[in-house]
Amino acid sequence: MEWIKYDYRFRGRFRDTDAYGMVHHSNYFCYFEEARYEFSDRVLRLYENQIMEKLKFPVISAECIYKNALYYDLEEYLVRLKFRILEAARVEFVYEIRGEGTKKIYAKGRTVHAIINEENRLCLTLPQCLRRLTEGMGDHV
Repeated sequence: MEWIKYDYRFRGRFRDTDAYGMVHHSNYFCYFEEARYEFSDRVLRLYENQIMEKLKFPVISAECIYKNALYYDLEEYLVRLKFRILEAARVEFVYEIRGEGTKKIYAKGRTVHAIINEENRLCLTLPQCLRRLTEGMGDHV
């Protein structure tokens, strides 16, 4: 499946910093999650609202490569999110945190998610709603 792309903007918060004044490494995953939730709410649910609300997407793999430190500096940052459906009924998100309007990359990450249906069972095949969702969707939303 082709990638579906989404941009999420955020500012580093004072509460996210550690004793050195840098954003603590664990908070990068929070920014990834915020981007993923906004993407899910604004994009995925628009297409299959009632069905998508019944599905769950637990994280089964997460990784982050730190390139540069983020600071609490009131600057706006961008999470470039890419989404795609993988074989064996899994979904993948790839993230890149960068400065707004710059090419400087602060972190790159990836999460893979299983799909749980409304009966709380692991999906072994891709639910039809996800198959329909990706048909005709543009590359960048």
